[in-house]
Amino acid sequence: MSRPTIVRTFEKVVQSCPVPIIVAGGKKIPERDALQLTFNAIKGGAVGVDMGRNIWQSDNPVAMIRAVRSIVHGNATVDQAFKMYQALRNEI
Repeated sequence: MSRPTIVRTFEKVVQSCPVPIIVAGGKKIPERDALQLTFNAIKGGAVGVDMGRNIWQSDNPVAMIRAVRSIVHGNATVDQAFKMYQALRNEI
């Protein structure tokens, strides 16, 4: 399935579910991909994400959680969040 098809299918699931949906992060993937997953989940109607290894196994977990937070709570785009991650990674 193409990414837009997956997002549309996820939106249908969210609309039919009587409880808020939180998306699990799954296996460790590159930081930008994890931010894309976060963005797609939130835009598809999830209320949040539950990430373990994509935070803790990141090169810089603090920068990564801040970037994820910027999408979930700050409506950042993937590009904005990834730029934030890169900038914070170099500071922290």
